[in-house]
Amino acid sequence: MVLAAVPLTTMRQRYVDALRPVVVELLFGLLGELGEARLYFQRGFDEDKTLAAVLGERRRRDIARGHTTAGPHRADWSLSFGNATKREHLSRGQEKLCAFACVMAQARVFAAGEGGWPILCLDDLASELDGEHQRKVFDLLLGTGAQILATGTDEPAAMAGFGAQTARFHVEQGRVTRLL
Repeated sequence: MVLAAVPLTTMRQRYVDALRPVVVELLFGLLGELGEARLYFQRGFDEDKTLAAVLGERRRRDIARGHTTAGPHRADWSLSFGNATKREHLSRGQEKLCAFACVMAQARVFAAGEGGWPILCLDDLASELDGEHQRKVFDLLLGTGAQILATGTDEPAAMAGFGAQTARFHVEQGRVTRLL
């Protein structure tokens, strides 16, 4: 595990480092009122020790528990904001915008590296977001040139002016009907 963990952890750290400035920029535009955003990566074991040392220290306890308590499988990432440092301080709409910013950042990094955008899928954007935030999201999306698949029970008000750029469908009881 140690031999595989080092390159995997290095790759993950580089990826988060590439995402960080994009996520911070997007979150400032979407949720600037929350203050500066920070994206953290926790590698899954103590930062000041090698994984081999940590595994050696925890070996007896891990055997007793029946699983390894440190390693790349325990890695995680988190977001925080200067004015809302705990997750529970965010509304559901703010959480949705955080998720969108993370997906959009990944799409931007992908597009920069690959020369083309992935298909961006959004589900029920109108729920939890007011019209202003819906417009901000669609303004970011329209500038990409990416194909966007948006689903929901209601059409977001921010889509009203899209015209010829969109195709709309209604799905009911397994039947798909083209609307535009």
